[in-house]
Amino acid sequence: MISLIISSSEVDRVKGTASREENYWEGHYAAGGVSGEGSVGAIRQWKWDQIRSIVGEVDDFVDVGCGDLSFWDDRLPPVYTGIDISETIVAKNRERHPEATFIVANAAVPQTVSGRIVLCMDMLFHIMDDETYRGILTNLGQYSREWVFVYTWHNNPFEDQHSRRYVARKLIRKGRIFSSIKARAGSATDFDYQTYRRFEDYAPLITDQGFSLVETRSEPAIERWGALYVFRRESR
Repeated sequence: MISLIISSSEVDRVKGTASREENYWEGHYAAGGVSGEGSVGAIRQWKWDQIRSIVGEVDDFVDVGCGDLSFWDDRLPPVYTGIDISETIVAKNRERHPEATFIVANAAVPQTVSGRIVLCMDMLFHIMDDETYRGILTNLGQYSREWVFVYTWHNNPFEDQHSRRYVARKLIRKGRIFSSIKARAGSATDFDYQTYRRFEDYAPLITDQGFSLVETRSEPAIERWGALYVFRRESR
């Protein structure tokens, strides 16, 4: 298994990058916000159908970017560790589920945790910084004893003309004229808290740790942009 060593200067850089994200999500949850649409309804059911069909018993999880636990419909497995950057949401989760383990942390900072199954659902496209993104993927492999499931964008939603216009108008209202021009011309970000990256370009950060990318599943009728990437640790 790859050993991830982060220097003190890199830790400081990650913390600095995290402060913007932490402020956003703290404000979101403190104001009564919830995890996104990917954690509820038909898309949540589809994801669970896929996960259960692959792993069988849902027993031992590390959940990176756990949010408000909507994805679990508040029914956690026997062994559960949730990691989230928001102190507010982690405090609420601990109150509701004292039997589980919760960690307040930037997902790019390594933790001493382990699970048979590691989840990272609908979080990666909220990561604006490339090095933070890479650190998170490395950690997913570090934590997993068998399976890693990642749900993220596999198509660029900002290529859609309607999306471009929507983002440009939002930026204009904020007085960010230069960014609005770039958004209308075409980009891979909303310049605030969503960025598209081609996930396959980063998958080696997991596969180089002894995993295979065994499947990629999507259901465009439910959600046009996302896909579930399934990694399994290779036999030693």
